[in-house]
Amino acid sequence: MNRYLGLFFLILFLIPLKAFASWQDHENAPPLPATEHIRPKHVYALASLLAEEIESVRYLMGITKINDSLLQVVDAEPREVYFQAVNLYGKINRLHHNLTARSLADHDLPAIQQNIRPADVWGVLAVTLDQLDEIKDEYGISTHSPFPDLREKILPTDVYQSLLVTIRQTNQMLEERPYTHSDVYQEISTALYCTLNIYNSFPGMPIQKQPVLQPGKTATDVFIELIYTYQTIRNIMRASGLKTLELSATPSPNIKPGDVYDLAVLITSELKFLHSKVASQKTLHDAAYPGIQFPSHVFQRLTYLHKHLHVIQEKMLKPPHRTWEQQP
Repeated sequence: MNRYLGLFFLILFLIPLKAFASWQDHENAPPLPATEHIRPKHVYALASLLAEEIESVRYLMGITKINDSLLQVVDAEPREVYFQAVNLYGKINRLHHNLTARSLADHDLPAIQQNIRPADVWGVLAVTLDQLDEIKDEYGISTHSPFPDLREKILPTDVYQSLLVTIRQTNQMLEERPYTHSDVYQEISTALYCTLNIYNSFPGMPIQKQPVLQPGKTATDVFIELIYTYQTIRNIMRASGLKTLELSATPSPNIKPGDVYDLAVLITSELKFLHSKVASQKTLHDAAYPGIQFPSHVFQRLTYLHKHLHVIQEKMLKPPHRTWEQQP
């Protein structure tokens, strides 16, 4: 079985066995809603609870508290929230290994589902909460945060923004095994493989040359280039009638590889979604770990990806405009 699908089914299996217990451990926890009745407000409440539980571990570790995100989003889709939830799950798994020296299940991104619902996001967060409880047990943190009140008029965007802050906080806590430029390079390489499959689905596309390596690039340079890359992806998707979130960012000279990685996850998830529309018949593999890479290598890889996206964008915007389903 494809390992991405394996994780997806593992999550589905674990939800009824473990997540229910984690949910009910917290004061004021409402009855667990049926899957078909889970709404963004339930997901937001669980994301808020998860943030509070992470706070108890952060406080014990003496790590600086993070209150904001470098990214601001509008009109997020459930699939976009889902992939950041999986991103957080991966980071908590890494934190678990850092603090307990025990490994957990593989946390690579699962294959994207066509119709992701709030219940799917809730499921990932519920399993993440269970993994966090193991960390708390290891260090004798016996208190459980009360379950937040359910808030009405919550949108997927609210959940996404909440997750971004929690993810950035978790990045700060990964002192022993932080996300590195090599992790970012690996994620961007996966995005590149998606892009090449999409690119080659158009007939007669020219071969693009590898950009020249530019020494001296920093994590901030890669972060900014990722913003530009995302805007190109968004143009492609909008030209084809596909919805995607609107993104703005606050670049900082103190950007860490973990911050860059979180933005790269968005890039990869959107390209996997595009891949499912236009190149689903082509095999897609995640990139292998590349060994030690520096920001200049990451930047070179990213600009190579972006060159292909620019050509796809020109193809999509050139009349007659066609949807992905109309591509040859």
